[in-house]
Amino acid sequence: MRKTHYSRKTRQLKRLIHELKEAHTLNQTIAVKRIKAKIKTLIQQLVGVFSKYQLRNVLGSAALVIGLATANSTAQAQNFAAPIQNAFGLTPTPTQFGGLTMADMDGDGDLDILQGQYYGAIDYFENTGTASAPVFGTPQTNPFGLVNSANISIPTAADLDNDGDFDLLVGEFYGNILYFENNGTTISPSFASPVQNPFGLVPAYLVGAPTCADIDNDGDLDLLVGEYYGNLQFFENTGTPTSPNFAAPVQNPFGLTPAYMLAFPVFGDLDLDGDLDLMVGEYYGNNQFFENTGTSSAPLFAAPVSNPFGLTAVVQLSCPTLGDLDNDGDLDLLVNEYYENTQYFENTQFNASVKELEQTAAIFPNPFVSEVTIESKSNIDKVEIFSIAGQLVKTIDNPTSTLDLKELDPGMYLFNAYSEGEIVATEKLKKQ
Repeated sequence: MRKTHYSRKTRQLKRLIHELKEAHTLNQTIAVKRIKAKIKTLIQQLVGVFSKYQLRNVLGSAALVIGLATANSTAQAQNFAAPIQNAFGLTPTPTQFGGLTMADMDGDGDLDILQGQYYGAIDYFENTGTASAPVFGTPQTNPFGLVNSANISIPTAADLDNDGDFDLLVGEFYGNILYFENNGTTISPSFASPVQNPFGLVPAYLVGAPTCADIDNDGDLDLLVGEYYGNLQFFENTGTPTSPNFAAPVQNPFGLTPAYMLAFPVFGDLDLDGDLDLMVGEYYGNNQFFENTGTSSAPLFAAPVSNPFGLTAVVQLSCPTLGDLDNDGDLDLLVNEYYENTQYFENTQFNASVKELEQTAAIFPNPFVSEVTIESKSNIDKVEIFSIAGQLVKTIDNPTSTLDLKELDPGMYLFNAYSEGEIVATEKLKKQ
């Protein structure tokens, strides 16, 4: 009965999408608004039953009419906001440069950060905030039994032995890769002594910058390593998910081309088409985007595009990492740069639009001077206001429809409105 019920709603959604296209083509403004309202109601009912990715596929080309990106429109698939330096309480370490990776190291449902240092140590920034509003604590150097590598640590976190916790691969100067097996648990990591170039690995040239992903979709993790002159060495995992064994490296496969000087790669499905694309940071601070125009099991990368989706170059030596830092379903970008500052590029395009459709309340105007208004059909029992650094600035219980916020300093704020414990509106607003 449940399956039939939601199948009927899905068919209804598809029919409304067809009507929306026709009304939009005929420029029937009132009809478009009416149909959008019906679509919004259906999406609210289907969220939680289907993933946002499945809903986007149902919306298809109508997504553009509603204001969403489609998987077939790479240029519109993502949009990154202007960078924020050292957001969420991050502090630069007093060294020249190191790598960066995000993972839920303590199993509490949010993303923590591991940042390498020029002299080989690794700093751990625990996320003491939430999955949607991160706050990073004071860095801990070489926790969980980690030890220094030989100059420059470039870490990546991955479950290489398929036991449910994150292990670490750390690239270093001279191109070696150190493997730190996690002998602890998902909530309490403990790393064994490092093993140099295990599983058949061989050193990259001068500097090794590793990243892991199942690039051939065979169920185990493969390895891509950037090196000093910008080449990318691909190590296919010919072993198993629990016992990796890497084949001899293949340089710049799948149509890849070298970055300028140093290459720092990271995988992610940036165009939302179900396969893994590649972002590669390079010497002068640019990020090269290689779109995967092949498939999830047979990748083929297009020519690189420098700093797409609104990205801008950072200050020399770009080391990117991707992760959903604000828990809105899309991939945000953190980029470590020379002198260890970290630039945060929030992904604002796709899921912000999906979230807008899901919301049952509105918070406006944007920008505001001293007051904001909340419109909602449900009873709003709490509003939380966060700074752009992820710190809780103000909580208002049982708010009225108009909030007096004269005391807030000018700047960007994230507003969450709650009804019966559920978030019914999330807005980023600027106070002038």
